[in-house]
Amino acid sequence: MGGLGWHNPFPMQLGGGPTPTELVYAAMRGAVGVGGSAADDESIDGMWRQARASALAAAACTGERAAMQAFPGYATDLLEFYEVLLGATPEPDASIVERQAIVLDLFTRKVRAAVPDIDADLKAIDSRLGVVIVDPAEGTETLPGRGFQDLAAALPFNGGRKSSVFHNYSTSFVVFVLFDIGAGVAPGAAEQKLIERAKAHLNEVLPGHVMFQMFTSLGFILDESLLDLTGLRP
Repeated sequence: MGGLGWHNPFPMQLGGGPTPTELVYAAMRGAVGVGGSAADDESIDGMWRQARASALAAAACTGERAAMQAFPGYATDLLEFYEVLLGATPEPDASIVERQAIVLDLFTRKVRAAVPDIDADLKAIDSRLGVVIVDPAEGTETLPGRGFQDLAAALPFNGGRKSSVFHNYSTSFVVFVLFDIGAGVAPGAAEQKLIERAKAHLNEVLPGHVMFQMFTSLGFILDESLLDLTGLRP
């Protein structure tokens, strides 16, 4: 097993025989023969050889390091390239390991738009997230709307717009997502980050004609009533 100390780049390698640094150091000591180097590894002579061994071992690993760039979960030199390619925006203080985990997830993710799959993906982010299925009898079938302004543009239309964002609105094209943190409870900083992750995922997997709405409780709150303790669902 590789020893612990300056010659072992722990935690990258532990066990399995001498480390590359140990092999280079042993070869350098052996090259000068018996008595050609100080017996004490911590002497000036030993520390000079340690520095050279560390540099040579690092240089010898360039081939392996280059090959590892092909895998987003292990990439270091190409990590920024994968972030740009996959549209990843890690936190400014994120570590390399955290950034690698983000690009690996994006690189291997399967885009799934079926409701059961979306629900499972949301629950993987946080168990309190989930898709709410709206009973068709309680949903909105359609709201008649004009898709485009009149030809002469003489009638008021959508505050100066020339076309509607969502005309003929229907809840059949809306995914309702509940983040069940409790009625009347405002999401904190941690919950806000989870909400942003959920939104990013929904924007990625949902078709262009489908939108989503997120909420943290069902129903509404009645002020100055015993129902203030919870939400009321009609």
